Amino acid sequence: MKFNIFYFFLIGFLSLTFFFGCKNDDKIIRKTDSKPNETKPTSPTIINYTVIFDTDYGTDIPSQTVKSGTIINLVSPVKTGCIFDGWFKDEKMTKPFVAANEKITASMTIYAKWKTLFEFETNELGDGVQIVNFNELQHQDIVIPISINRKKVVGILGSVRNGVVTPNPIIKSVSLPEGLKSLGNYAFAGCSNLSSIKIPLSVTSIGSFAFKECQQLTSIDIPSSVLSIGYASFSNCTMLQSISIPSGISNIGNALFSGCSVLTSVTINATRPPTFGSNVFDYTPSSMKIYVPKNPINVLNDYKIANGWKIFATQIEAQP
Repeated sequence: MKFNIFYFFLIGFLSLTFFFGCKNDDKIIRKTDSKPNETKPTSPTIINYTVIFDTDYGTDIPSQTVKSGTIINLVSPVKTGCIFDGWFKDEKMTKPFVAANEKITASMTIYAKWKTLFEFETNELGDGVQIVNFNELQHQDIVIPISINRKKVVGILGSVRNGVVTPNPIIKSVSLPEGLKSLGNYAFAGCSNLSSIKIPLSVTSIGSFAFKECQQLTSIDIPSSVLSIGYASFSNCTMLQSISIPSGISNIGNALFSGCSVLTSVTINATRPPTFGSNVFDYTPSSMKIYVPKNPINVLNDYKIANGWKIFATQIEAQP
Protein backbone atom coordinates (compact mmCIF):
# COMPACT_ATOMS: atom_id res chain seq x y z
CA MET A 1 0.00 0.00 0.00
CA LYS A 2 2.74 2.40 1.02
CA PHE A 3 4.63 1.43 -2.09
CA ASN A 4 1.73 2.32 -4.31
CA ILE A 5 1.37 5.74 -2.70
CA PHE A 6 5.06 6.46 -3.27
CA TYR A 7 4.74 5.66 -6.94
CA PHE A 8 1.65 7.77 -7.15
CA PHE A 9 3.46 10.88 -5.91
CA LEU A 10 6.54 10.16 -8.05
CA ILE A 11 4.50 9.93 -11.23
CA GLY A 12 2.71 13.19 -10.33
CA PHE A 13 5.99 15.03 -9.70
CA LEU A 14 7.48 13.89 -12.99
CA SER A 15 4.34 14.95 -14.86
CA LEU A 16 4.45 18.46 -13.41
CA THR A 17 8.15 18.77 -14.22
CA PHE A 18 7.55 17.76 -17.80
CA PHE A 19 4.63 20.16 -18.15
CA PHE A 20 6.47 23.26 -16.92
CA GLY A 21 9.62 22.33 -18.83
CA CYS A 22 7.67 22.39 -22.06
CA LYS A 23 6.32 25.83 -21.21
CA ASN A 24 9.81 27.23 -20.72
CA ASP A 25 11.03 25.64 -23.96
CA ASP A 26 8.14 27.32 -25.70
CA LYS A 27 9.21 30.68 -24.32
CA ILE A 28 12.75 30.11 -25.50
CA ILE A 29 11.52 29.22 -28.94
CA ARG A 30 9.30 32.31 -29.05
CA LYS A 31 12.18 34.59 -28.02
CA THR A 32 14.34 33.39 -30.86
CA ASP A 33 11.51 33.36 -33.33
CA SER A 34 12.25 36.98 -34.69
CA LYS A 35 13.99 37.49 -38.02
CA PRO A 36 17.73 38.19 -37.53
CA ASN A 37 18.00 40.93 -40.27
CA GLU A 38 14.82 42.79 -39.43
CA THR A 39 15.36 46.62 -38.70
CA LYS A 40 13.05 48.93 -36.82
CA PRO A 41 11.46 51.79 -38.84
CA THR A 42 13.17 55.23 -38.37
CA SER A 43 11.65 58.75 -38.45
CA PRO A 44 12.26 60.77 -41.69
CA THR A 45 15.39 63.03 -41.79
CA ILE A 46 14.62 66.76 -41.39
CA ILE A 47 16.63 68.97 -43.78
CA ASN A 48 17.19 72.64 -42.90
CA TYR A 49 18.21 75.38 -45.29
CA THR A 50 19.56 78.89 -44.69
CA VAL A 51 18.15 81.99 -46.39
CA ILE A 52 20.43 85.07 -46.41
CA PHE A 53 19.07 88.58 -46.99
CA ASP A 54 21.32 90.98 -48.94
CA THR A 55 19.84 94.42 -48.21
CA ASP A 56 22.41 96.47 -50.18
CA TYR A 57 23.32 98.68 -47.18
CA GLY A 58 19.74 98.80 -45.96
CA THR A 59 18.77 97.79 -42.43
CA ASP A 60 20.26 94.44 -41.48
CA ILE A 61 17.95 91.41 -41.56
CA PRO A 62 19.24 88.24 -39.84
CA SER A 63 19.39 85.08 -41.92
CA GLN A 64 16.66 82.47 -41.43
CA THR A 65 17.09 78.71 -41.03
CA VAL A 66 13.97 76.88 -42.26
CA LYS A 67 12.81 73.33 -42.93
CA SER A 68 12.83 72.07 -46.49
CA GLY A 69 9.61 72.86 -48.31
CA THR A 70 8.46 75.62 -45.97
CA ILE A 71 7.64 79.25 -46.80
CA ILE A 72 9.62 82.04 -45.09
CA ASN A 73 8.28 85.20 -43.51
CA LEU A 74 9.65 88.25 -45.30
CA VAL A 75 10.14 91.71 -43.82
CA SER A 76 10.92 94.91 -45.71
CA PRO A 77 14.25 96.64 -45.01
CA VAL A 78 14.70 100.40 -44.81
CA LYS A 79 17.35 102.52 -46.54
CA THR A 80 17.75 106.28 -46.27
CA GLY A 81 16.99 108.06 -49.52
CA CYS A 82 15.32 105.03 -51.11
CA ILE A 83 12.02 103.17 -51.47
CA PHE A 84 12.05 99.38 -51.10
CA ASP A 85 11.06 97.71 -54.39
CA GLY A 86 10.91 94.01 -53.49
CA TRP A 87 13.09 90.92 -53.07
CA PHE A 88 14.83 89.17 -55.95
CA LYS A 89 16.60 85.86 -56.46
CA ASP A 90 19.50 87.37 -58.43
CA GLU A 91 21.72 90.44 -58.16
CA LYS A 92 20.58 91.68 -61.58
CA MET A 93 17.02 91.91 -60.24
CA THR A 94 15.43 89.87 -63.04
CA LYS A 95 13.78 87.11 -60.95
CA PRO A 96 11.35 88.33 -58.28
CA PHE A 97 11.10 86.35 -55.05
CA VAL A 98 7.46 86.11 -53.96
CA ALA A 99 7.35 84.51 -50.50
CA ALA A 100 3.82 83.15 -50.83
CA ASN A 101 4.83 81.15 -53.91
CA GLU A 102 8.32 80.06 -52.91
CA LYS A 103 9.00 76.86 -50.97
CA ILE A 104 12.58 76.70 -49.79
CA THR A 105 14.35 73.65 -51.24
CA ALA A 106 17.98 74.84 -50.97
CA SER A 107 20.08 77.41 -49.15
CA MET A 108 19.95 80.73 -50.98
CA THR A 109 20.56 84.51 -50.91
CA ILE A 110 17.81 86.94 -51.87
CA TYR A 111 18.49 90.55 -52.83
CA ALA A 112 16.71 93.80 -52.00
CA LYS A 113 15.87 96.16 -54.86
CA TRP A 114 15.61 99.92 -54.26
CA LYS A 115 14.34 102.99 -56.03
CA THR A 116 16.08 106.27 -55.15
CA LEU A 117 13.89 109.16 -54.06
CA PHE A 118 15.54 111.31 -56.71
CA GLU A 119 16.92 110.61 -60.16
CA PHE A 120 20.71 110.86 -59.99
CA GLU A 121 23.13 110.91 -62.89
CA THR A 122 26.14 108.76 -61.97
CA ASN A 123 29.56 107.68 -63.21
CA GLU A 124 31.52 104.71 -61.93
CA LEU A 125 34.43 105.71 -59.72
CA GLY A 126 36.64 102.83 -58.59
CA ASP A 127 34.46 100.31 -56.75
CA GLY A 128 31.71 102.88 -56.26
CA VAL A 129 29.77 105.57 -58.08
CA GLN A 130 30.01 109.34 -58.30
CA ILE A 131 26.94 111.53 -58.64
CA VAL A 132 27.53 114.12 -61.38
CA ASN A 133 25.84 117.42 -62.23
CA PHE A 134 24.50 117.50 -58.70
CA ASN A 135 24.09 121.27 -58.61
CA GLU A 136 21.56 121.05 -61.45
CA LEU A 137 19.02 118.95 -59.50
CA GLN A 138 15.63 120.61 -59.11
CA HIS A 139 14.61 119.47 -55.63
CA GLN A 140 14.53 121.37 -52.33
CA ASP A 141 15.60 118.77 -49.74
CA ILE A 142 17.83 116.11 -51.19
CA VAL A 143 18.75 112.86 -49.46
CA ILE A 144 21.64 110.97 -51.03
CA PRO A 145 21.54 107.20 -50.39
CA ILE A 146 24.56 105.25 -49.22
CA SER A 147 24.52 103.21 -52.44
CA ILE A 148 22.96 103.24 -55.89
CA ASN A 149 22.51 100.03 -57.90
CA ARG A 150 24.49 98.06 -55.32
CA LYS A 151 27.51 100.39 -55.47
CA LYS A 152 28.49 102.82 -52.73
CA VAL A 153 28.20 106.52 -53.43
CA VAL A 154 31.78 107.75 -52.97
CA GLY A 155 31.75 111.17 -54.66
CA ILE A 156 29.66 114.15 -55.73
CA LEU A 157 30.57 116.31 -58.68
CA GLY A 158 28.91 119.51 -59.87
CA SER A 159 28.89 121.15 -63.25
CA VAL A 160 29.79 124.43 -64.90
CA ARG A 161 28.62 125.56 -68.34
CA ASN A 162 31.04 127.54 -70.50
CA GLY A 163 32.98 128.51 -67.40
CA VAL A 164 29.89 129.93 -65.68
CA VAL A 165 28.11 128.41 -62.69
CA THR A 166 24.39 128.11 -63.35
CA PRO A 167 22.46 129.49 -60.35
CA ASN A 168 20.25 126.94 -58.60
CA PRO A 169 17.88 128.53 -56.06
CA ILE A 170 15.89 125.28 -55.57
CA ILE A 171 18.18 123.15 -53.35
CA LYS A 172 17.86 124.10 -49.68
CA SER A 173 19.28 121.14 -47.76
CA VAL A 174 21.37 118.08 -48.54
CA SER A 175 21.79 114.92 -46.47
CA LEU A 176 25.07 113.17 -47.23
CA PRO A 177 25.71 109.45 -46.51
CA GLU A 178 28.48 107.89 -44.47
CA GLY A 179 31.03 106.35 -46.80
CA LEU A 180 31.15 109.40 -49.06
CA LYS A 181 34.80 110.25 -49.76
CA SER A 182 34.88 113.42 -51.83
CA LEU A 183 32.92 116.56 -52.54
CA GLY A 184 34.26 117.28 -55.99
CA ASN A 185 34.66 120.45 -58.03
CA TYR A 186 31.52 122.62 -58.20
CA ALA A 187 29.60 120.03 -56.13
CA PHE A 188 27.16 122.59 -54.69
CA ALA A 189 28.26 125.66 -56.63
CA GLY A 190 25.48 128.12 -57.35
CA CYS A 191 23.05 126.55 -54.84
CA SER A 192 22.17 129.99 -53.57
CA ASN A 193 19.54 128.81 -51.07
CA LEU A 194 21.50 125.91 -49.61
CA SER A 195 21.44 126.58 -45.88
CA SER A 196 21.93 123.18 -44.28
CA ILE A 197 24.52 120.50 -44.91
CA LYS A 198 26.51 118.13 -42.70
CA ILE A 199 29.72 116.67 -44.07
CA PRO A 200 30.27 113.08 -42.84
CA LEU A 201 33.53 111.94 -41.26
CA SER A 202 34.28 109.70 -44.23
CA VAL A 203 34.96 112.70 -46.53
CA THR A 204 38.67 113.35 -47.14
CA SER A 205 38.61 116.02 -49.85
CA ILE A 206 36.64 119.10 -50.90
CA GLY A 207 37.15 120.23 -54.48
CA SER A 208 37.58 123.66 -56.01
CA PHE A 209 34.48 125.89 -56.11
CA ALA A 210 32.59 123.19 -54.17
CA PHE A 211 30.46 125.72 -52.24
CA LYS A 212 30.95 128.76 -54.46
CA GLU A 213 28.04 131.20 -54.19
CA CYS A 214 26.13 129.20 -51.57
CA GLN A 215 24.76 132.46 -50.30
CA GLN A 216 22.59 131.13 -47.46
CA LEU A 217 25.27 129.14 -45.66
CA THR A 218 26.04 130.85 -42.36
CA SER A 219 28.43 128.21 -41.01
CA ILE A 220 29.79 124.84 -41.97
CA ASP A 221 31.61 122.15 -40.00
CA ILE A 222 34.48 120.55 -41.88
CA PRO A 223 35.33 117.21 -40.22
CA SER A 224 38.83 116.29 -39.12
CA SER A 225 38.97 113.62 -41.85
CA VAL A 226 39.32 116.27 -44.59
CA LEU A 227 42.92 116.55 -45.79
CA SER A 228 42.57 118.83 -48.81
CA ILE A 229 40.40 121.78 -49.86
CA GLY A 230 40.52 123.16 -53.39
CA TYR A 231 40.77 126.80 -54.34
CA ALA A 232 37.82 129.19 -54.09
CA SER A 233 35.78 126.46 -52.40
CA PHE A 234 33.84 128.97 -50.28
CA SER A 235 34.16 132.05 -52.46
CA ASN A 236 31.21 134.43 -52.53
CA CYS A 237 29.40 132.67 -49.67
CA THR A 238 28.03 136.06 -48.68
CA MET A 239 26.28 134.87 -45.49
CA LEU A 240 29.10 132.69 -44.16
CA GLN A 241 30.02 133.92 -40.68
CA SER A 242 32.37 131.29 -39.27
CA ILE A 243 34.28 128.22 -40.35
CA SER A 244 36.84 125.83 -38.85
CA ILE A 245 39.66 124.30 -40.91
CA PRO A 246 40.88 120.88 -39.65
CA SER A 247 44.44 120.20 -38.58
CA GLY A 248 45.23 117.94 -41.56
CA ILE A 249 44.99 120.80 -44.08
CA SER A 250 48.46 121.80 -45.27
CA ASN A 251 47.46 124.24 -48.01
CA ILE A 252 45.00 127.15 -48.05
CA GLY A 253 44.09 127.52 -51.71
CA ASN A 254 43.69 130.64 -53.80
CA ALA A 255 40.61 132.78 -53.13
CA LEU A 256 39.33 130.23 -50.61
CA PHE A 257 37.18 132.80 -48.77
CA SER A 258 37.17 135.59 -51.33
CA GLY A 259 33.93 137.54 -51.26
CA CYS A 260 32.76 136.17 -47.87
CA SER A 261 31.65 139.65 -46.89
CA VAL A 262 30.32 138.92 -43.39
CA LEU A 263 32.92 136.37 -42.29
CA THR A 264 33.75 137.09 -38.64
CA SER A 265 36.03 134.17 -37.69
CA VAL A 266 38.18 131.49 -39.27
CA THR A 267 39.65 128.84 -36.99
CA ILE A 268 42.78 127.10 -38.25
CA ASN A 269 43.69 123.94 -36.31
CA ALA A 270 47.05 123.08 -37.89
CA THR A 271 49.99 123.62 -35.52
CA ARG A 272 52.22 124.51 -38.49
CA PRO A 273 51.02 127.32 -40.78
CA PRO A 274 49.63 125.85 -44.03
CA THR A 275 50.96 127.27 -47.26
CA PHE A 276 48.97 130.35 -48.15
CA GLY A 277 47.55 130.97 -51.63
CA SER A 278 46.72 134.29 -53.24
CA ASN A 279 43.60 136.36 -52.62
CA VAL A 280 42.52 134.00 -49.83
CA PHE A 281 40.67 136.67 -47.81
CA ASP A 282 39.85 139.19 -50.55
CA TYR A 283 36.70 141.20 -49.79
CA THR A 284 36.37 139.93 -46.22
CA PRO A 285 35.86 142.27 -43.21
CA SER A 286 38.99 143.80 -41.69
CA SER A 287 37.52 142.89 -38.29
CA MET A 288 37.56 139.17 -39.08
CA LYS A 289 39.55 137.08 -36.58
CA ILE A 290 41.86 134.21 -37.49
CA TYR A 291 42.18 131.80 -34.58
CA VAL A 292 45.16 129.44 -34.40
CA PRO A 293 46.20 126.82 -31.81
CA LYS A 294 47.50 128.16 -28.52
CA ASN A 295 49.92 125.26 -28.05
CA PRO A 296 52.77 124.82 -28.55
CA ILE A 297 53.53 128.32 -27.35
CA ASN A 298 55.39 129.46 -30.49
CA VAL A 299 52.51 128.65 -32.89
CA LEU A 300 50.94 132.10 -32.69
CA ASN A 301 54.18 133.80 -33.64
CA ASP A 302 54.85 131.26 -36.40
CA TYR A 303 51.58 132.23 -38.08
CA LYS A 304 52.24 135.95 -37.73
CA ILE A 305 55.55 135.73 -39.57
CA ALA A 306 54.66 133.02 -42.13
CA ASN A 307 54.40 133.93 -45.82
CA GLY A 308 50.92 135.10 -46.69
CA TRP A 309 49.70 134.93 -43.10
CA LYS A 310 51.84 137.83 -41.94
CA ILE A 311 49.66 140.24 -43.95
CA PHE A 312 46.90 139.43 -41.43
CA ALA A 313 49.16 139.41 -38.35
CA THR A 314 46.97 141.88 -36.45
CA GLN A 315 43.93 139.65 -36.98
CA ILE A 316 45.60 136.43 -35.85
CA GLU A 317 44.90 135.34 -32.27
CA ALA A 318 45.28 132.22 -30.18
CA GLN A 319 42.16 130.09 -29.89
CA PRO A 320 40.17 130.82 -26.71
